[in-house]
Amino acid sequence: MIARNEKRTEAKNRMNDTGTRNLGDLIDHDKDAGKIALIDCADWNNPVQYSYAEFDELVRACARGLARRGLRRGDCVAIAARNCAPFLALYFAIMRAGMVAVPVNHKFPVGTIAFVLEDSGCRLAFCDAERRALLPAGFPVVDFEDPAAWSSFLDPGEFETVVPGDDEPAMVLYTSGSTGRPKGVLLSHAGHLWAVRARLRSGKYEGERLLVAAPLFHMNGLGTAKFVFAAHASMVLLPQFDARNYLRAIQRFRVTWLTSVPTMLAMILNEREILAQTDLSHVRYVRMGSAPATEKLIAKLREAFPASVISYVYGTTEAGPVMFGPHPDGRRSRISPSAGRCPASRSASSTRWGATPTRACSGSAPRRT
Repeated sequence: MIARNEKRTEAKNRMNDTGTRNLGDLIDHDKDAGKIALIDCADWNNPVQYSYAEFDELVRACARGLARRGLRRGDCVAIAARNCAPFLALYFAIMRAGMVAVPVNHKFPVGTIAFVLEDSGCRLAFCDAERRALLPAGFPVVDFEDPAAWSSFLDPGEFETVVPGDDEPAMVLYTSGSTGRPKGVLLSHAGHLWAVRARLRSGKYEGERLLVAAPLFHMNGLGTAKFVFAAHASMVLLPQFDARNYLRAIQRFRVTWLTSVPTMLAMILNEREILAQTDLSHVRYVRMGSAPATEKLIAKLREAFPASVISYVYGTTEAGPVMFGPHPDGRRSRISPSAGRCPASRSASSTRWGATPTRACSGSAPRRT
């Protein structure tokens, strides 16, 4: 009995608020496995739904496939593709297997993509058909849109999630390279689990459905995806941003939570005809970040989404999804005194409009280049 209790204590000590130490295994397996986790709109006319059980099965099959190919803990594995379910499944599987995920910005020039693969030391890359030509000739690649290649890679079955060390890396994200070549930012499991936990502390979000159109090679989309699975919410995933389809998706899938960058929201507001015809009454949260937002845009959003809490977050690739939180004394915004508390932001997340001074937050892995 004593030995069994000691094992339980040891297991508990290995876990955090999400029930895991591995960023690739965020799903709470005690909750409804039949609930819709993801709606993949890669084919707009034929979206594919994944329950939590189905998505987790795909992640495990990917993790086993990686191991079967001889990849080992700590190996870097790249993904160069549009937003889709296989992208997300591979992202989580790579980390779940103790390897390091490298989402590649496929908008980089071909030479820069080759640099990213070499600089990170990637041993394998996954891609969709359209991005295949962007990868260097002779580089080991699995095209997940090739039915034979994808089927051959997948290895369905059980998989034991790797328990990472305190500072063990989970992923490498490359910065935009605005002042030179992109820099690889090494980010740990612990750092990003801290960010996930910070967002979960502010409430229960199982009933929310989030819309994601930002690219998954960027912190914005990836951070939202991790939050969705940790919160046992659901996500509608668009292959890329299209203002009209973004608006149509809100109504078609009864989206409750919008995530975006300010430019995307400005573009949907310009689609006045479709906007006027779209039922937005079920949207409760409009959350944006990753770029500056003007007071004019905020005012227009409040007019278009009068029933929604509108929030803005700020973060950097180096520091994690979020860097600043509400004022420690609870001071209200100068821009919008009536703004409510930002969702999923307790103690370490969203800023409210123009709130100054803000409080810096820590907890993510240091930048290594």
